[in-house]
Amino acid sequence: MASKTFNVGVVGYGFSAKTFHIPFVSDVPQLKLYAVVQRTPKPDDDAEKDHPGIKSYRTAEDMVKDDGVDVVIVTTAPDSHYQLTKLALEHGKHGECLDRRWDADYVTASKLVKSGVLGRVAEFETHFDRHRPEEPAPDVSKWKNKVVPGGSAIYDLGSHLLDQAVHLFGLPNRVTGFIGSQRAVNTSGYEDSFTVLFHYNNGPLVTAKAAVVSPEEEQLRFWVRGEKGSFKKVRA
Repeated sequence: MASKTFNVGVVGYGFSAKTFHIPFVSDVPQLKLYAVVQRTPKPDDDAEKDHPGIKSYRTAEDMVKDDGVDVVIVTTAPDSHYQLTKLALEHGKHGECLDRRWDADYVTASKLVKSGVLGRVAEFETHFDRHRPEEPAPDVSKWKNKVVPGGSAIYDLGSHLLDQAVHLFGLPNRVTGFIGSQRAVNTSGYEDSFTVLFHYNNGPLVTAKAAVVSPEEEQLRFWVRGEKGSFKKVRA
């Protein structure tokens, strides 16, 4: 029996949709890019032109009414994720806004842990560190670096790191978290950095970390330490 093909509707057509989501959809035979919500197409930025044959909507409310949509991927700013995912679920669609479980480096780390090749894992570190100590210039068109609901590094980058850890090891028994700003000048109060520790009674110590003061030539992405071996990966 042939497997079902799921029609995917993407909400938003910015960097995230174009870089992290649509390429995965296009690469999976069981998925078909069916529709895109793009509020204001431009001559040089038009989903319909980039992907001929798709349906184009201006609002998510209109798209979820389309019976042809099976899966809705939300690629908008974090403060809208809950409402848009809730909207999709209420209309009988599958909803998705976390995609980093399919990052090649995480898939590799996950396979190494699950296969047992590293032995019993004592520590698992996952990072999104950068060296950006200067306060970003104000930009009214961007949600990043602003104090808004669902904003801050812990809700942006952190959501992916913590989701990967829970996906691999399950819910921790205890959590320790440090959230704040590493920048000397931070007039907005935006929380640009965090360190979260997941404590497992019968598992590893997981460190999830994002920093903006990290002057390294090669930024660490994963460091997994086991009794039989370790895995270290830097960001490309």
